[in-house]
Amino acid sequence: MLSRIRKWLGRPDDTSEEMAFHLHELKQERLSAGDTEAEADRFARIKLGNRTAVQETIHEMGALSLFENGAHHLLFALLRADYDQMLRAAR
Repeated sequence: MLSRIRKWLGRPDDTSEEMAFHLHELKQERLSAGDTEAEADRFARIKLGNRTAVQETIHEMGALSLFENGAHHLLFALLRADYDQMLRAAR
């Protein structure tokens, strides 16, 4: 359901294209500085950082993350209350 809301709001689910663009730009920058293909590729990957971590950071910065976090907290609270009630009933 959240992916549908993101699409409706125009927020992309995947940042792969943007990450690829920045990776390419960093690599071209190093190639023009005289690095070999392998050195430029390695530099760009190190400079950009862990792809998954970057994507998670971008996701957390999104407007819906506040809603998602709130929904997770509410769900946990409801489950916890239900669990506590089950424990009291078992006594």
